[in-house]
Amino acid sequence: MSTMAIVRSFGLRPFDVNFFESCDRFEILFIHCLPRELNSTNSKSIQLKLEPIFPLDPLPRLSGKYNLINLSSLAYLRNLENHLKSVDCINTIETHFFLSRQCAKISRKLGKKLIIMVSQNLLNHPAKYFPPYCWNTRTVVKSADLFIAISQKAKYYLESLSVDKEKIRVIPPGVNVDNFCPPAKKQNDRPRILFVGNLYESKGLPELLKADAQLHKAGFDHELWICGGGHLEPLVHEYSRKYPVRYLGFVNYEKLPEIYRECDIFCLPSRDFRILGMKIGEEQFGFTFIEAMSSALPIVTTNSGAIPEVVGSANIVVRKGSVTQLFDALKGLICNENERIRIGRSNRERVEKFFEIKKQSEKFQNEIKRLL
Repeated sequence: MSTMAIVRSFGLRPFDVNFFESCDRFEILFIHCLPRELNSTNSKSIQLKLEPIFPLDPLPRLSGKYNLINLSSLAYLRNLENHLKSVDCINTIETHFFLSRQCAKISRKLGKKLIIMVSQNLLNHPAKYFPPYCWNTRTVVKSADLFIAISQKAKYYLESLSVDKEKIRVIPPGVNVDNFCPPAKKQNDRPRILFVGNLYESKGLPELLKADAQLHKAGFDHELWICGGGHLEPLVHEYSRKYPVRYLGFVNYEKLPEIYRECDIFCLPSRDFRILGMKIGEEQFGFTFIEAMSSALPIVTTNSGAIPEVVGSANIVVRKGSVTQLFDALKGLICNENERIRIGRSNRERVEKFFEIKKQSEKFQNEIKRLL
């Protein structure tokens, strides 16, 4: 059986682990620098340390330790090459990370196949133009054997880098529909709106809290449940003292399916991610959307990035940053249980058709098998 190394720095989340462990035609080796052990049952895992390339890396100072921007840190994984000699193919993410460049160099040296999974969908992402990240991209584009775009927008981004179209495949991730499933019956006294995500401005949390406050002031009886962590936690606590906002904090992934089942509406109103006024990102996929849809929840969200592509036409997509449109959309679902049920059923069917983990895993493995 062939061995595939999944090489990541900080970008290895529980649903990523679940997806790769569903690849039953490969032995999976996770290589990462997470500050914790992986919750992996069927695969091997190796923790390595980040090794700075230059004496000063300003990014952690801008973003905070272990923030996702640390993926772009100017560092390699120490002794990575030694752990890749025995594998058949190398899987890493994005084109502009230093880790991707490191994997590209090692793959050429050792004669290993290189697969790049790409979420990035901002066509004018700064990394396309500014050194040293644009240099990383050039190296990776020349070296990679296969690019897996997780959305059509990510495919367009790769095409903007002049990646050979024959090397690009669009394969969205998958969700376990047995774990994320609807309850037999809803028994809530009043509708519950659920937010799952990082407590950052880019996830639209301030707009959601404002819309939620307006709903209560207008007399629409409901609850807002919030799961996640981040620097806006004090804002959540402030609202929870005035309105029926239940803050659950960080919830372990194993417990999330039950949280979805206990709620009636999912809302994640993402907007642009900016640093020092510069747009450096937008919603790339939003894995929580397919978890919510698999749980038969209707969705209220925004037109940020790949969201409309993921949620389809049945859900309510409003203009990003618009509290008024968010208020109207949530009001409509709070007041109409039949509409919630109708959209929820449609969402469940959509996930079973396009995002079921075993189907997506098979598509993914088929493409890699063709390389070997």
